[in-house]
Amino acid sequence: MALSARLNDLRAAPGLPLPAHAPLILFLASLLPALAADPFTARVVRVTDGDTIVVESPGHIFKVRLFGIDCPESKQDGGPQATWFTTDAAMDRTVTVIQHDTDRYGRMVADIVLPDGRMLNKELVRSGNGIARL
Repeated sequence: MALSARLNDLRAAPGLPLPAHAPLILFLASLLPALAADPFTARVVRVTDGDTIVVESPGHIFKVRLFGIDCPESKQDGGPQATWFTTDAAMDRTVTVIQHDTDRYGRMVADIVLPDGRMLNKELVRSGNGIARL
């Protein structure tokens, strides 16, 4: 929701006085998701399908959905190829995880940077194993 729309929603709420610094508070709050997590390194320990992996960093295990792409599910046409591509590129490698969000299933949504600097998300699309999503 745009900042101005959120501000208008707050102004329209009955019985709620709006402090003068409300726009600043809303602006700063809108930045929190971007500031929430720094990139971190982790080892890929499992590939669920072409666009979902499991990574392990010291003391933590995360299920990660690749940001901005969609691959066929494992049992769909093209699914095994996408899963193989991700497995070949990332399995047992130390990658950099750049978190964007958490999805409705509790998975971290992130870009995955491979050890050679390529981004797994982009490589899946470039190879034809995934499509870009906005």
